Amino acid sequence: MIRSPASGLAVAEPFRSDPRFWRSLRALLLTLAVLPLGAAAAMVLAVRVGGLAPLVPLVVAALVHGRAGVLGVQSSRRSRAAFAPGPLGQRAWRNAERQAVMRGFWPALRGAGAR
Repeated sequence: MIRSPASGLAVAEPFRSDPRFWRSLRALLLTLAVLPLGAAAAMVLAVRVGGLAPLVPLVVAALVHGRAGVLGVQSSRRSRAAFAPGPLGQRAWRNAERQAVMRGFWPALRGAGAR
């Protein structure tokens, strides 16, 4: 069981054993790092180079963000099947996924989690 050292809370199933969940969480972390760096690089390139050069880091950041979105959708589809159909099951899944993301954030940052 993977526990977050900050909170001592465990990531629940079906998320804990789903490598897609962990991949999407790591992609989210990468996005959080790349977006501000891409914006800063775009500003520097706009001042120093001009032209279309500032678009390059923004396009890279957009691609990283898009990949995180695709991985998140794939993970969601797989984990949603473990919950009952209908509005009550969807609400339970949404709450469970939020808890899993919160509890898995630190382990994903450290590189732990299902591979």
